[in-house]
Amino acid sequence: MVLFDDAQARGFEPLSDLRSVADLLFGGRTLRERWDGLDIGFEPTDGAVDEVLAVNARLIAGADVAARLRGLACGAALKSGDSIVAVRFKSGSAELKGLGAGVDWTEVARGSAVEQWPDAPMLQGPNDLFSRLDVAIADDLDGMVQAWGCRSGEKPEHAVLLGDSAGLWMAKGAEVEAAVLDLRGGPIVLGPGATVQSGALIKGPVVIGANSTVAMGAQIYGPTALGPHCKVGGELKGVSFQGYSNKGHHGFLGDSVIGRWCNLGAGTTCSNLKNTYGRVRQWNALSEEIELTELQFCGVVMGDHVKCGIGTVFNTGTVIGTGSVIFDVGFPPKHLPSFSWYNARTGERTVHRLTNMIQTAEHVMGRRGMHMDDVERSRLKEMASKE
Repeated sequence: MVLFDDAQARGFEPLSDLRSVADLLFGGRTLRERWDGLDIGFEPTDGAVDEVLAVNARLIAGADVAARLRGLACGAALKSGDSIVAVRFKSGSAELKGLGAGVDWTEVARGSAVEQWPDAPMLQGPNDLFSRLDVAIADDLDGMVQAWGCRSGEKPEHAVLLGDSAGLWMAKGAEVEAAVLDLRGGPIVLGPGATVQSGALIKGPVVIGANSTVAMGAQIYGPTALGPHCKVGGELKGVSFQGYSNKGHHGFLGDSVIGRWCNLGAGTTCSNLKNTYGRVRQWNALSEEIELTELQFCGVVMGDHVKCGIGTVFNTGTVIGTGSVIFDVGFPPKHLPSFSWYNARTGERTVHRLTNMIQTAEHVMGRRGMHMDDVERSRLKEMASKE
């Protein structure tokens, strides 16, 4: 099976700047990981030795989705409106010559037998990663606990549990100190090596990814999901941390998505509700305009490798581009392009030099025993050349 990004995937920028939409965290696991273990019934037809099943990366995996794909005939395509959902072809067919990462699946599907799937469960944009978190966690709970080897029904020695202990799922190496875990609104899932420190207050549904830490005194309201290797403190509500990012101190984040390798200084806070209680305006990468959304609650969408200093404050619906640095006191604009070096007090924006940005990134990643791969480095250079 091939997972492909269509034209609408660009609307997920800056979160999709350095990776496919398939590798974005939706709940506790990525969209790609959610396909693991699903039977899509890939049986060759019409005497074909091999076939290619191409699936839109925005499609949310599940048992019902797998069943629909099993029924897709060779040479047929599924569409939802104008979007290609899936295409199935013989691997040696003329339509697939030159198959690669940039293949236009709309062209491949042209002339094939098309079935409409108007209610196909597909993500539409970055806001879905936080606004649909409750559904994401509930639908993928079985998959998460199986993949991580979680056990439920055990009460940590010093923790206070509100609700049925069956709603607490802990993987090997996970630890809960003297914290309060409220399971009445949904499950709390701890991945391998995850830690909840003393004094933390967590109200499910919440996912704490592998080797992530909830700091002492943190207040986390579900639905919230932390990817791997995050450290969070302060107050969170409805936030998706994509992984390897830190918000270790006080400050509020609500209805937001934080990319990878970000660091939020002490006191970093966002507004997630306008004073008028009206709909939030937000930058749209497809139109390259600030547009009215359907959301009343919307905080900040932050790309990878963003750093913001102490006391940073974000307005409702702010979008911060990849590799940006924000410092000094004040509100950044509603949209900062990638590689912004922004003084929030003076409003002055210059370009963050790529060499300096990569040097910092390598230092940060090295602390986790990781290094920037050639694909990411190449993509950053390509992006920087357009700034």
